[in-house]
Amino acid sequence: MNEAIAKRCAAFAACTLLLAILLTYGVPNSVILNIPLALALLLASFGLYYQHEEALRVQATALQAAACVNKGDASGRKKRGSNTPASAQPHPLEPAIGSQVVQFAWEKLCGSIIQQFLYDIWWQQLSPDCEFPAEIRAILNQAFGQACARARHVDIQTLAIRDVCDVIEEGLDLYRTARDAIGAESLAAMPAAARDRAFHAELRAMG
Repeated sequence: MNEAIAKRCAAFAACTLLLAILLTYGVPNSVILNIPLALALLLASFGLYYQHEEALRVQATALQAAACVNKGDASGRKKRGSNTPASAQPHPLEPAIGSQVVQFAWEKLCGSIIQQFLYDIWWQQLSPDCEFPAEIRAILNQAFGQACARARHVDIQTLAIRDVCDVIEEGLDLYRTARDAIGAESLAAMPAAARDRAFHAELRAMG
């Protein structure tokens, strides 16, 4: 390890000296005076090189992550057991969702969740394999499809007229009970933050 470091330092010093000698032909100074300029040019060149390498690595990682994220759709279609090419097969969410707008929005959301909170944070540090993120996406797609299928059988009118009204009425009753327990005059004298804390404490006491 120390020998490799010594070789790199020697090579860097030789390159610096060679560049300083070459600079004497363009800059009429001695070799010693051109060494700081040569050193600055070499450091800038190495910095640009490593920035380029890092950009390529990030781009390759992003492409691999996108491939892993999009693989969930292909695996979901493959599980249907059809010999039809994946590009010609219908999306497994189409029968359940029934709306291309909702399907597109869900695909964007699910892809962002898998890439940002699963692949980018910890999975790519463990393994380059794409099967696990693809399976997670397939499971999320299946769960969302079942939720959409169940939502079709919900009676929106009954839910809005009866259930939602009951929830609102219950919330108002709790607010009035908590307000009477604290006292209207005390609430009027409290700042907004103190009122919120008083309501929270009273509601927790009420269970």
